[in-house]
Amino acid sequence: MEQEPSARDQVCSPDRAHDVAAVSDPLTREGQDAPVAGPAVRDEAGPGLGGQVRSGVRWGAADQAFQQVVRISLNVVLTRLTAPSEFGLIALAFLVTTIASWVTDLGFGSALVQRRTVTDLHVRTALTATFVTGMVLGGVTCAVALPLAGYFDADRLALVLVVLSVNFPLKGLAGIPRDLLRRELLFKPSALAAGVGVAVSAGVALVLALLGAGVWALVAYSVVESVAALLAYAWFARRQLGHRVRPGFSGQAFRDLAGFGASVSASRLVYYAQGNVDNLIVGKVLGATALGLYGLAYRIMLYPIQKAADVIVQVAMPAFSTLQGDQARLRQAFLRGQQAICLVCFPASIGISVCAPLLVPVLVGDQWLPAVASVQILALSGPRLALNRLNGSVFQACGRPQLELVLALVSLALLVPGFLVGAGHGIGGVATAFTVIGWLLVPVTQVPVARLIGSSPARTLAGLWPIVLATLLMAGTSELARQLVTGQVPDALALAAVVAVGALTYLAVLLVVDRPVLRVLFGAFGRGRPADAVAPAG
Repeated sequence: MEQEPSARDQVCSPDRAHDVAAVSDPLTREGQDAPVAGPAVRDEAGPGLGGQVRSGVRWGAADQAFQQVVRISLNVVLTRLTAPSEFGLIALAFLVTTIASWVTDLGFGSALVQRRTVTDLHVRTALTATFVTGMVLGGVTCAVALPLAGYFDADRLALVLVVLSVNFPLKGLAGIPRDLLRRELLFKPSALAAGVGVAVSAGVALVLALLGAGVWALVAYSVVESVAALLAYAWFARRQLGHRVRPGFSGQAFRDLAGFGASVSASRLVYYAQGNVDNLIVGKVLGATALGLYGLAYRIMLYPIQKAADVIVQVAMPAFSTLQGDQARLRQAFLRGQQAICLVCFPASIGISVCAPLLVPVLVGDQWLPAVASVQILALSGPRLALNRLNGSVFQACGRPQLELVLALVSLALLVPGFLVGAGHGIGGVATAFTVIGWLLVPVTQVPVARLIGSSPARTLAGLWPIVLATLLMAGTSELARQLVTGQVPDALALAAVVAVGALTYLAVLLVVDRPVLRVLFGAFGRGRPADAVAPAG
């Protein structure tokens, strides 16, 4: 493995020598090269960074809440207006298109966010490359549409895939202005643009569903969102940064972005494989019914991680990139972000594990009770996922995405045989393999992150002990409450009582043992300056 940069280097980007030269002469031209509108060279992080990050977290939370309300409401309505077979058809189409959508932007958007210096040719080259890649992926999708329709015995799938293929170039183009806004920590316009895409597409889909369009209402929902989001991101980028979406190409700019982007794209594909290889094994070995039960358990486990952690994650990478020249502040920002995620995800995940016997029948009905044990086992992975959630942001911000790729490959190499062995013991065995192997890999994933921020795994994790203690005591009181109320009152009321007991216990313990740790979370959403609950690791 390549040697880690020393703390003495301060700047953790491997392109530091190139970037320092660019900083000294940011207007160096290559053909028509010119500095991108807005700051061409990333400013050193100033005292206003904390306010920008808190604003980003607030807008990210608002965006998540708005999107969830709109999407859930629309899904309920569309479910009533559209036949199950139409949902099955779009699910088959998304199974095909999702893989390609993960690599449409070639990782160039993340490369633009991370680079200390970005010129107009970098932006124009990224736009051209992602558009061309999107067109190629769209063409490949069109070419395989008929064979896939025959394979799945679904004649209409071919035309659905052809129409959905326009998403690839659209999403590629939209990603660049979106990431330019993120690069400058302009999270409000980014959230507004995403909201515009969701709102407009939901309106169009609803009208088409009411007109009896069937699967085409679902197709329009996807395509119109891509179009509306592209227009909104481009408009905000033009207004905020003076940047226009226009093509261009430079071989040097392409090479500047391609090395970083290739590792990011490869990591995304490996993560996609990680997230689906267990489903493939369960479906092949144990059958469709077992896959349905396992899929439900996995979604219940993952939901709090996605919805809580991703609010911070979407802010972390651009914020960490701004701090890549200041290791002490990068370390402090990482520790605060990790604490904020763990404050929510530790109790939520363990709470799901304790409450699963009540939660599953209340949410989805008694027919899903066979999934309870898998929910309980998988939920034990929640704290581990929370611990690692910001690792990728650190690797990318420090210009080391290859570390993320290597760790993802190691994890996948261990999970596949683990899932195969676990499948012999049912979905519980697969869930156990996912949980046990994941926890065994925690030291492996924490070491490189700690080195990049100038710390050690022990010091990095030391600030989490109040959260761990509060979570364990919460689990104990919640389990006791569950044992006392189960069968005595309706399940919904029993669930509410258990959740209330657990929440009160968790907050009470934190207030007693480490009250300042709560301000890490509240400070992310408040307008004031958060308390320095996490001191930089020495």
